[in-house]
Amino acid sequence: MWKYLLKIALFIAFVPGVLFRALPSSSMIVQVLAHGFLFLALMYVLNTSRIFEGFDNPSTKVDPPCPPDYVKCPSGDCRLRTDVHSPCL
Repeated sequence: MWKYLLKIALFIAFVPGVLFRALPSSSMIVQVLAHGFLFLALMYVLNTSRIFEGFDNPSTKVDPPCPPDYVKCPSGDCRLRTDVHSPCL
């Protein structure tokens, strides 16, 4: 969630004239291109760094297999195949 807020804040900050104006004596097109390039470069650096790692990545943990004569329940538990008192629910 905070990744998107950071992107929005950086986008607003890099709009020409909001916080600063790169190349103030040039035309508006050149200023917009300069600010766009700076925004693109900063987003590239932030996305390639490890600052966002682990926030959107799914868990890669794999449950170990059950021993022989056991069955894996939908909850992930291993129960004895012949156990009549606590079957998988």
